[in-house]
Formats: sequence, structure tokens, C-alpha cells
Amino acid sequence: MLPDLSCIWELPTQHVRLESLVELAIVECPRLKSLFSVSLAQSLVLLEKLYISYCDELKQIVTELEGDEGEISSAINSHTSLCFPKLTKLNVISCDGLEYIFPMSLAPQELQGLTLSIGYCRQLKQVFRVANDSLLQHQQSWRSLSSFSIDDCPLLTDSVVHLEVEKASIKGVRLSAFKDSFKTSKQLQLCLIELIEDHNLVPEANEDGLNGVTSLRVRDCHDLECLVDTTTTATKNGPTSAFTHLETLFIADMLRLEALCKGQLPQGFLKNLKHLEVRCCYKLQVVDELLHDREENQEHPLSNLQSLILSGLPELRRIFKGSPHSFTLQSLKDVDISQCRNLKSLFSPSLIQSLVLLEELKIRGCDELVTLFADGEIESKTSSLPLRLPKLNTLCINMCSKLEYVVPITLAQGLPSLESLSVSSCDALKQVFGMPNEQDGVQHHGSLLLPSLRDLKLSWLRNLTSFVPQNYIVKAPSLKILDASGCSKVTSLPIQQANNQLELTLEGVGLSAFKELLCNTKDLILNNFGDHKNLVPDLVDMKHLDGLTSLSIDNWSGGECLVDISQAMMNFKCNDQSPMCFLQNLKILRVVSCGNFSKIFRMDDGIESNAHYLSNLEIMEIRGCSSLEYVFPHASVGVFSQLRNIVLGELRNLRGIVGGLNNFLEAPILEILNIQGCSGFTNFTFPKEVKKCVSLKELSFSMEDIDGEDVKSCNMINTELRQKSSDFEYIPLGTSKLLDLFNVIRLREVATNLRELTIHKCNNLTCIIPVMFIRNFPQLSFLTIKSCENLKQIIGTGDILASSSSSQGPHLEFPRLEQIVLENLSKLERFSPVGCHLEFLCLDLLIIERCSKLITSFSADYLTLIVHAKTDQASQLNDTSPSREAIFWRRIRPTLLPRYKEEAEEISPLSEKCCRNYS
Repeated sequence: MLPDLSCIWELPTQHVRLESLVELAIVECPRLKSLFSVSLAQSLVLLEKLYISYCDELKQIVTELEGDEGEISSAINSHTSLCFPKLTKLNVISCDGLEYIFPMSLAPQELQGLTLSIGYCRQLKQVFRVANDSLLQHQQSWRSLSSFSIDDCPLLTDSVVHLEVEKASIKGVRLSAFKDSFKTSKQLQLCLIELIEDHNLVPEANEDGLNGVTSLRVRDCHDLECLVDTTTTATKNGPTSAFTHLETLFIADMLRLEALCKGQLPQGFLKNLKHLEVRCCYKLQVVDELLHDREENQEHPLSNLQSLILSGLPELRRIFKGSPHSFTLQSLKDVDISQCRNLKSLFSPSLIQSLVLLEELKIRGCDELVTLFADGEIESKTSSLPLRLPKLNTLCINMCSKLEYVVPITLAQGLPSLESLSVSSCDALKQVFGMPNEQDGVQHHGSLLLPSLRDLKLSWLRNLTSFVPQNYIVKAPSLKILDASGCSKVTSLPIQQANNQLELTLEGVGLSAFKELLCNTKDLILNNFGDHKNLVPDLVDMKHLDGLTSLSIDNWSGGECLVDISQAMMNFKCNDQSPMCFLQNLKILRVVSCGNFSKIFRMDDGIESNAHYLSNLEIMEIRGCSSLEYVFPHASVGVFSQLRNIVLGELRNLRGIVGGLNNFLEAPILEILNIQGCSGFTNFTFPKEVKKCVSLKELSFSMEDIDGEDVKSCNMINTELRQKSSDFEYIPLGTSKLLDLFNVIRLREVATNLRELTIHKCNNLTCIIPVMFIRNFPQLSFLTIKSCENLKQIIGTGDILASSSSSQGPHLEFPRLEQIVLENLSKLERFSPVGCHLEFLCLDLLIIERCSKLITSFSADYLTLIVHAKTDQASQLNDTSPSREAIFWRRIRPTLLPRYKEEAEEISPLSEKCCRNYS
């Protein structure tokens, strides 16, 4: 940015050479009037990129002295012209004084690889300056660029130089400014402002038909009525051909567009079109009217069309209209139609016969759509034709409020490849595969085979009553996913032969309509339903759930239990059978927000059974079930030999996992136990007689208030937890307020692999680890203790040490401890008992904040980087005013702690040096 620069080269430039200049950017030089003299421009033989922007007074890029032959005659003779042999990119933006880009002396053979971008040059009149007609004749045929883009240059109204570019983008400029240009262009993009009054591209912009264009994007050309006009009012003869190689056509926001062609179609018009997308063209009523006045004997213009996208066409009433044989869509693969509010039908039955390659059909937001595959005007003549869409694999319909059924049942056998079917928010839909109106009331029997259907989704169809007409059944042997949500009126969904690996999701529906599908379900997800008190036996027999491996239930307002064993046993006795296992293959159980849910299994007193319960259960999560007192009411449920993960949360009345006197949970490989917000929880134990070790890896408890209730003090885990194995890795203790964790923390024989210990807001704790158990923490790497308001020491003597015959020496080592964080411990006095000398061999981080009563001294050996901690008797007696400063020490800066001295020399708890360095 040089606001006062008016000239780059003030002295004569005949002998100045810029032969090595490759890239030049000139930005925000508002007083600059020109860049190069002719001789200087002649030397730019290596210039590749030139960027010019926001130079308001720039008149010329290369200075041409009209009427003065001085510099020009000396620099350019009859054999030499101005050229930029290496220039590949030129950007000119917001140069309001510039009237042209290239001077008339530019060599004709250059710029063939140039990408030229021009924008917001309000005075630009020419891209290539042309001085006289004789020169024009010489130059017309050679202005060839690689890419050309121009935007908002309103005075550029007439170009006498024809451009040939591979890719062109024109915005805010009259098309006539480039009349007869772009004959060989492959990609052409037009986006014009409202005031530019071009009514067609051919012949107004190009009389030769733009036959080289393969991709055309036209947007916001508000006055454009058609692409091609062959009527006598537009041209006497008209082009013989137009857009013969066009493959992709995108049209959007065209307020006056009525047709692609007015008059007789030129030869080969759109014969190679593969992709057609039309958006927001408000006058368009029928898509085939884009091809206006087409005669019967002409070739089908859309026979190669592969994808069709129509969106935001409020006046569109039909896609195709006319003779059944006027169109063939033999190449069409994808159709996406949205927001066409007056569209009443899609394809006539005769046209459907040509859709042999159609793979994907998506319809949404078409409020007046009544039927997909029929046209009312010709339905009576062609109703006997079979529907064949042999390649259709995806059918998706959304927000079509008047659609009563998707496909007529009599025509639905021709969908052998249909894999995904999704119908949602269609208020009038009563059946997915329905019966035409004239056949209503007639009794029909039959079956519908959908051999490839894998994914079926029915969402928020408030009037849907059945999948198919009465007395029909559906065979879907490949079905794997079925999701039915918000279809409260469904009474029948007779899908048989479903895959026995079915994932079934039901939300806000009556479960009775899906009884047959429950027998084939592997994963069952139930949300927001109220009927039935149990799943078994009210909904389904126990034997029909043998394949169930995952069950998730959310917001079951009427549910009291999963299995009513009392009723189930009676049913079995009536059949002279005895159940051996309940839900024997279930691996994942999740129950959330079921207020009346009080038991997984309901068993009346006096009923005994040798059956096993959930023998393969691996993961169990129960949250927000306020009526639940015990997860398993009796210890007779047996051993959970596969149970690895238990999550219990927001269960205000939960007293324990297992009820009864022998309330032991036998889960020998349990790894994760997470209990949060269970204010009534009283006990959890492992039985003494269990010989196998518990392999806990994560243990988390939080007994916070629920809805303001007081939390009862509980001794939750007894000393039998000492049987944990060496796999124990992680203990987070959550935000408990009145929780005695004495026997949780002071563990006998704690696992040797414990790496991380985090304690937060455990206000009844007075110490963490008895000194005699330090040897059980050889792998401890991270120690974090925060906001425990009654904690007085980290390592303490405690009752266990007092009752033990063994003793620890005064010298203790932590070989793996890397981080210690102690925060907001207002009563913490000592890290270790008086006289203990601690060594942290590889400590990397030590943070102590808001521990105002701490008298333990920390020091560092600057040579070995070992951190030492010691609480002396003298410190305890003499230090009546312990430091309130913080410690923040890193291994990379060992001098933040005082130097360790081996002699028994008193060390200040937090030396002035430590505090000074920390601050």
C-alpha cells in the first residue's frame, strides 16, 4: 500500500531490464496511473503472475503514447511486438480508471495459456484495445485464453475482438459484449444483473449455436426468456444446430425463463445432455415446455439424460406432458424434486417403462403431489402396464401432504433392487403400498416380495394405518433396519421373513402392530411409548426373544418390568415346559427415563426357578428410573459371568444392585462400575466365597442431591473390595458431599497397576493412603486431589497402621509419579506423617494452590532432578504461620524449588526463592 505513488519508473526505461521478475502484486496505490513503459514491458520475459487491485487512477497497464512515436518506435519495429511469453495469471480488481487491459501492440500469438480475471472496473470498455478496422481484421481470430472471468464492468458493452477460452465466467456484463465469442468454450457460466436485457444466448450472443460448450451454468439472468430462439422475430434463418455437445446444464433464479428453445428445435439440440438442474424459475409450468414447439418426428432430446434435479418451481404442475411416446428417459439414473408445491404427478405409466436405469428417486416439499407413478389423464389407458423399475434402489419421500400412498400395490412387484425406502411427514399417507381408488372395497389377497429391501424408515406419518392393503403380506428377506417413529395409528405391519439380524427402532407407536417383527429382532430400540406393563409375556413369548442381543428403552411411561416371570412361568406350565434362561443372548441393556420401571424381572414370592437370567449380559445402563429399588431383586439371578460395564444414574430410590440378605453381585470380570446420583444407595459388596478376582479398571461414585433431597451417608463399599486384581487402573471419585469413602481409599492390597488417582469434593475424607500401603502403588503416575474440605494429610497413619504389626521406614519412594496437583484443601497440613522422607524420582509437575496450612517442605536435587518432601517435627512445632503462597514447579525449571540438602538442615516450607520464581 503506497497511497502517494504516482509512477513506478520516473526515469527513461530504454535500458532498464526486468528479465528475472516472475511475480508482481500491486495493491492499493490509488494515484498510480500506469505500470510499465513499452520497453520495460518488453523485458518481462519471465513474468508469470500479475495482480493489480484497488488502483483507482490507473489508466494503462502498459503506457502507449498516442501521436508520439518516440518510445514506441525505438522499442517496437515491424518484426517485434509487445508480448508476455510466460504470463499465466492476470487479476485486475477494482481499478475504476482503467479503460482497457491489453494495448494494441500486444503480439497476436501470446496469452494462449493465460487465466484472466477482471472485476469491478467501472470504466472498462475493452479487454483488448482495438484502434482501427484494419488491425481488427488481423486480430479477430487469435485472442485465445485458457480461462476468462469478468464481473461487474457495466461500460463493457461491445467487444470487437472475439475470445476463445476453455472456461468462461460472465457476470454483470451484456452478452452482446462478447458476441460470437466462446465458440469453442467447454465451460460457460453466466450470472447477470437485472438491468442487462439479453433475451437469449443464441443468436443474440452467438449465432453459431455454442456447439462446443459442454457445461453451461446460467443464474440470475432476469430478462433471459430462453437459451435458443429460432423464431423469425429473433433471426431470419436461425442456427442450424445449437448446444450439440452440452452435457451439464444448470439454471437458477430465472424470473422470465419459459423454455430452453423457442421455435423449431435446432439440429442435435441437447442430444448429449446428461445432467439437468433447474432451480427457482417461477414461470416454468411443465419441464417439457422447456423444449417449446417440439414436433413429433424429432429425435428425443433427453434420451441421454442421467440426472434430473428440480427445486423451487412453484408453478410446475407436471414434469412431462403430451403423447406417451414423446419422451424416453432410458439413461435417467437420479431424480431429485423438491419444493414444487403445485406438482400433482411425476411420471406416466408409459414413461415409466423407459426408466430402466433409474436408481435413486427423492421427492420432498411437494404439497399437491397425489401420486408418483401415474398421470390422471392417461391412467385409464395404461393401467394394465406392469411397473418395472428394475434398478431403483433408493426411494425417499418427505413432506408431501396430499400423497395417500407411495406405489400402487398392483404395480409394486417391479422393484427387485429396492434397498432403501424412507417416507416421512406425509400427513395424508394411509398406506405405503396402496390400492388405487377405483379398487377400494374389493377384497384382494396376495403378497408383495421386496427381495433387496434392507432399510425401511417410516417417520411422522400421523394417518398411516398399514404398510400394505388388508389381506396382503410383505416378504422382505433382506430387511436389516426398520425405524418407525410417530406413526401412532399403525395397526398392521405384516412383514414376514425378515432377516433375523433386524435392528428395530420404534418411537411413539403401538407395539402390538410390530409383534411379528419382534421375533426376528437382534437390536431393539424403544422410545416414547406408553402401552403394556411388560414386554414378556404381554407382547411376545419369551422364546421369540432368543435372538435379542441389544435392548434400549427410553421414556416407557407404562412399563413396570421387562419380564413378568410370574406370568411367564404360568404360561410355560400350561404348555408343560420349563424355561431354562431368560433373555439368554442379551448383551447390552439400556433403560432410561422410565418412571414406573421397578424391576427388570418381576417374580412373586414363593416362585422358585432354576432358570438363568441375562447369562450373557456385558453392558448394563439404567438411568432416571425413580421407582427402581434393586436392579435384581433376588440373589438367585446367578452369576453374571460376562458383565463388564455397569452404569447407574439418577435412581433416587435405588438401594442396591442385588436385593435380599445375600446381596452379592457375582460379576467376576467387571471392569467399569459407575454410580451417579443414587441418593438411597446403601451397600455394594463382593462375596467372600468368590475366589476369582474382580478386574475393575474404572470405579466412579457420585452421591449428589437429586431435586434438592438430602443425601444419606453410606458406607458403600466394604473391605471385600480388596480382592481386586492387578488390572485395576483408574479411580475417579466424584462430587460426593456426605459420603464415607474410608474403606474405598484405605484399601488393603490395592492393585499394583493403579496409574491415576483423582479425588474431588470428598468432604469426609481426612487422609488418603495409610503409610503402610505405599508399597502397593509402584505404578502411580498421576495424583489429583481437589476441594476436600476436611482432608488433613495425603499419607497418614490412620487406624489401620495403628492396628498393624508391620511398619514402614521413614524413607519412601514413588518411582513412577509424574504429576501431583493439590488444590483448595483448606485443612491440609501434611503430605506425609512427621518424620517420613519422600522421594519422587521422575516428578514432572507439582502444583499446590490454596493449601494454606500445609507445612510439608519440598525441595529438588538440581543434579538428579529428584524431588524430596519432608515434614519435620520442628516444622510442626515452630511453624505457626505457614506460607499461603502457591507452588508451580516443572522439571524443566528445577530451581523453582529450593535446593535439596542431605544434612538435616531445616528447609523453609515454601522459600522466598520458590515464591519469587513462581510469581
